Amino acid sequence: MRAHLSEGINRTSLSLCFVLSVSWALPCICPADLPELELISVLPIIGPMNNQPSGLTIHDGRLVTVSDKHDSHIYELKMSETVAEQIPLMELAVDSLPDRHGILDLEGITVDSSGSLLLVSESHFRVIQVSDKHLTWLTPSLQEAGMNVGLFKTRGAFFEGIVFIDNKFFLSGERQPRGIVEYDLETKRSVAHVVNETRFPLRIGRSPDFAGMYYFQDRMFVLHRNAHVISELVFEGGEWKENEGYSFDRTENDERYAYSIMIYGRAEGLAMDEDRVYVVLDNNNNQRSNDVTDVRPLLLIFKNPFSHTSAKLK
Repeated sequence: MRAHLSEGINRTSLSLCFVLSVSWALPCICPADLPELELISVLPIIGPMNNQPSGLTIHDGRLVTVSDKHDSHIYELKMSETVAEQIPLMELAVDSLPDRHGILDLEGITVDSSGSLLLVSESHFRVIQVSDKHLTWLTPSLQEAGMNVGLFKTRGAFFEGIVFIDNKFFLSGERQPRGIVEYDLETKRSVAHVVNETRFPLRIGRSPDFAGMYYFQDRMFVLHRNAHVISELVFEGGEWKENEGYSFDRTENDERYAYSIMIYGRAEGLAMDEDRVYVVLDNNNNQRSNDVTDVRPLLLIFKNPFSHTSAKLK
């Protein structure tokens, strides 16, 4: 019975790869060919009520996050052997932002060259600089720039990730379609690209997405939530292309860690240091499949296959 089941899975995987390759004329990576990230630990996250962690970065040697339901704080994820405690690191003076309407819906966080924290507001399509708790808009709304190329067609699928490179912001439009919007702080010009082709297999009913971004050792990495993949993203020949990738499918869908509703992936934030890859899962208060009383988000920690040096968080 197991042999027949395995053969069926292999045939399905091959068929899926064939469909993706024909549809987008790209070399498809079949599940069997995609290397799996080596798991170090899975930590439940203890945090504020209605905790929904989204962006993730490393700042001053600490793993920090934002929650899309909590505009007023930046949090540190303080890790122990059994849990990650999401504790307030900085209170934000949200009222200091001019032209703010409604919630900020913070989805991404990164660090600029001076060490200041930068946030992306999905509801405002803008980047915020954090300086001593004070907030400043660094960009105008980038909604029009994305819409001009066909992004932001799907409600609630706007900006998710952000990185800062050489005085430029790169922000990821989430899905249907997904894409990258680049904003130059010096020229005040923006460029947007649809990046909807993928080489990574997707379950039926899922679309390609970018749920997070991270800049590490002069390389840009993206989090593919619906494919359960982390890959490098490179700009070649006037377009963005996926490069090498690693899967965390087995970990996220393991019955010990999976949530009761897994129609789509749950990963929302990505960060790396020289030793580890960190992925935060936003479960939207959904219970775990093996424990209906447990509605905590999860922090997945893997060995970093993209690095060859060594360092640790505080």
